[in-house]
Amino acid sequence: MMKTADGVRPAYNVQAAVDSESQVVVAANVTEFEVDHGQLAALLEEVRDNTGLSPGVVLADSGYCDEETLRALAEANQAALIPPSGQPRCRNKERPFSSDEFVLDQKKDVVICPMGKELQFRDESRRGSGTYRRYAGVGCKRCQCYGECVPDGRASRRVSISVVAEQRRAMRDRIASEEGKMLSGLRKQIVEPVFGQVKNNIGFNRFLLRGLAGAKAECALVMTGHNLMKWVRSRQSATFSLFLKSIRSLMSAVRDQTQPVSASA
Repeated sequence: MMKTADGVRPAYNVQAAVDSESQVVVAANVTEFEVDHGQLAALLEEVRDNTGLSPGVVLADSGYCDEETLRALAEANQAALIPPSGQPRCRNKERPFSSDEFVLDQKKDVVICPMGKELQFRDESRRGSGTYRRYAGVGCKRCQCYGECVPDGRASRRVSISVVAEQRRAMRDRIASEEGKMLSGLRKQIVEPVFGQVKNNIGFNRFLLRGLAGAKAECALVMTGHNLMKWVRSRQSATFSLFLKSIRSLMSAVRDQTQPVSASA
């Protein structure tokens, strides 16, 4: 059951990888999961299987930016621009000791508090859909800001940091660059027209076959039909361009062979 424009109803989630130049679908998948978390790695593997190539840069929306995906991209050394979920780190004047104000030092594996003190690593645990490393301070009660920083009266301040916090920060920096802004803006121009073509022009707005296997087969047929139409149009365009080139060449040859005629009285 998934939320749709028509309310909550039985549905499948379709993902597609689209080439930026030709708008050809190079990979597609159908899942039973409402969210896109954890789906990008398998889609990229299908791209490599189908084409024998890896994408130059992967553009995806924030729904694909999860811990599993960020780790897979790093392991594959795959360049990607995916807006991270959550807000970027910024100074919080109203809450100067909020967890967002604690800075991770990866080399020393410590977290630096706003007062410059180091919080030491304690343990790693799984919470919800992410993995977090927990850091705790030493001698916090001697700090002049203890009452404001540790309001619950604990012996020390504790902060949990996502294991992919640095990857999210690096991703934000890449997207904020001039090249990142330019490339990120192309995503909707690449993939959204394909779904518009499939839904509105082809009329594929619901699955007709039962079961996940049937839905995957139906999706593959529809995407193949889309690619065939792209191929036919490209062939027609190439044929028309060749026809125009031939006409121009013929006219040029006629002009070269035609001698001007002059008359005299």
